[in-house]
Amino acid sequence: MLITERTKKVFLCYLCGIIAFLLYFLPMYFFSNWPLSDIFLIPTIVFLGYDALRFIGRTGVFDLFTYQFTNWLSSWRKNMPLAHKDPYEYRNQKREARKENGWIWLPWLILGTLCLFFCLLFAFVPVTK
Repeated sequence: MLITERTKKVFLCYLCGIIAFLLYFLPMYFFSNWPLSDIFLIPTIVFLGYDALRFIGRTGVFDLFTYQFTNWLSSWRKNMPLAHKDPYEYRNQKREARKENGWIWLPWLILGTLCLFFCLLFAFVPVTK
């Protein structure tokens, strides 16, 4: 089979990104007085910012906070045993899960880079509506 599960997920990310961009861009272009460079700036920040935060999250920076939050939630339930005995065990388990499940970053990077390119292009070459 040529189309794998990962390929379907990548295609779905592209599709969601393009639809979200169009749902934002079309009303902003036709119903606002913003210049095109400003209209392209917001999707650039969203796409590239999402990718950057996912990258930071996958390095394990937020593992301790997640561990503490889950322990705090389980402390409110009666007779709820802790899922992990210490943060080290939790972090190792999360690291193994991250190795097994790769993250899809390329569609968001490409869409963000295209939006950045058009943002810079329309900043230096203004187009009137």
